[in-house]
Amino acid sequence: MLTNPRALQIARDAFRGSTDYWNANIRPQVERDLRAFQGRHSADSKYSSDAYKGRSKLFRPKTRSTIRKNEAIAAEAFFSTMDAVSVTPENELDDMQQASAEVMKPLLEYRLKKSIPWFQTVIGAYQDAQTVGTVASYQSWKYDEVKGIDRPDIELIPLENLRFDPAASWIDPVNTSPYLIHLIPMYIGQVKRRMRQGTRGEPAKWFPLQDAQIKSAVRHYDSTRLLREDNRTDSRDANTAITEFTIVWVHRNIVEDDGIDMVYYTLGTEFLLSVPVPLSNEYAHGIRPYVIGCSILETHK
Repeated sequence: MLTNPRALQIARDAFRGSTDYWNANIRPQVERDLRAFQGRHSADSKYSSDAYKGRSKLFRPKTRSTIRKNEAIAAEAFFSTMDAVSVTPENELDDMQQASAEVMKPLLEYRLKKSIPWFQTVIGAYQDAQTVGTVASYQSWKYDEVKGIDRPDIELIPLENLRFDPAASWIDPVNTSPYLIHLIPMYIGQVKRRMRQGTRGEPAKWFPLQDAQIKSAVRHYDSTRLLREDNRTDSRDANTAITEFTIVWVHRNIVEDDGIDMVYYTLGTEFLLSVPVPLSNEYAHGIRPYVIGCSILETHK
């Protein structure tokens, strides 16, 4: 049984182990790839040393221009027709499947054209895959009764904000990893609101915490995020007084326990925010709502 103390300990251990692997093996390569895309020399380049301080640092951005050309090809492939998607029955002789496909197509067309920024999502995902080799996304249904939001949502996730087990299968890391951890930046005001009330009139599902405990999850320096933002002031870092609009880091943890996927939230790795529940309680389909893909296969890696 996944008790609250055990759930918090598993979240800590999984995050610590996966982050150590990420920092040692993945982060340096991702940052080199991002620098190449930005037209900058790698951090360990001789042009970054004091000996070359006065030398020209001009960098021919071949990586960026190549990816831009590939993006144009991808845009033509995905958006050269008026139809955003093609839906056909698996068995064309089955009248039920045929009718289902005829109904599903206009529904998907509407969502991809009106609800989801499909062009930015597709080309952004392709850019991630081309730049750093891998792309990840989170699929959910966004509902906000107050704001009148009730629609599907696809969120592209920066790689530095997702953790999974390094020994997971290269073909399907999402479903073969014993855990998934999604690092979510949230405003303190949003966190407090979830502690006060639930969704759709339900009781609050997050445990109440003191302000000092919430503020403990404010700082989360990440060199990859800083590089991605082109060394501007970190948009996720609290460089002013702590307010309702200060960012804290919430972890969505999906952990396999006795063959059942359990999902729960933690504030960083220090405090438990929710009781672990079966994944099917949170997502009606019972499937881990994440996808990880690539544009160029590298087997067994």
